[in-house]
Amino acid sequence: MMASPVGISFLTDQTCQFISGNSTFLAQFESSTEDNVSASASNDDALGRQIRFFLDGRQISDKELPLQRAVAENRVIPSMELEVQLPSGRCWFTEAFGAPMHDPEGNVVGGVAVTLDVTERKQVEQEREQLLGDIQQERDRLSVLINSITDEVWFANSLKNFALINLSGRLEFNIRDDEVVNVEKLASNLEVYDSDGSPRQIENAPALRALNGEVVTNQEEIIRMPIDGELRYRQVNASPVRDQKGNIIGSIAVV
Repeated sequence: MMASPVGISFLTDQTCQFISGNSTFLAQFESSTEDNVSASASNDDALGRQIRFFLDGRQISDKELPLQRAVAENRVIPSMELEVQLPSGRCWFTEAFGAPMHDPEGNVVGGVAVTLDVTERKQVEQEREQLLGDIQQERDRLSVLINSITDEVWFANSLKNFALINLSGRLEFNIRDDEVVNVEKLASNLEVYDSDGSPRQIENAPALRALNGEVVTNQEEIIRMPIDGELRYRQVNASPVRDQKGNIIGSIAVV
């Protein structure tokens, strides 16, 4: 037990006045075998009284700690993720659980707790949450920017669905925010002519041409708007969108 890579602490009384543990536990709490690490110690100078514990950002009392609860409630306390603030100023995170110890008659005579240092994992989680927050913030900013553009902006993914249509495009074609629009289906439902007046073939739709790797520059078209039936002259630019390996993952078109 003393050589265990996880912290193991124990007490041998029901009042939880004195807690010690193996070498890993002592190192976790920057303590020695002479220190009393119990947060329930009667002596204000005890090391345990100087340590602060937080659960979900809320500082908790000694009675809420897994070892003290295991003894008081006479049951195994499931793992709790706690933030630990030591007198030195160092903060770390632990997953801790406690269990009561019994004498042959079944009476509670003490308890044992296990503390696993999860600081590195917690830091990775926090960095991931921060990254996701930053990404979402950038998405929100990009959404505001794209929707403020008076030109239509259409982004088609590799499944030939429009994953993004800005406000101008949705208003022109009466498309809901949550509506999934297929490129080929939309193209087949529209009355579109090339600049010479001939009906445009579906495969010549700029978004589809760009999905096939073509860069479309200033393609002129005449389209009958589905809302009011008015003929509009439009100019479309479209380009493929590639990932870091050069694979086409979509296309973007600006009208």
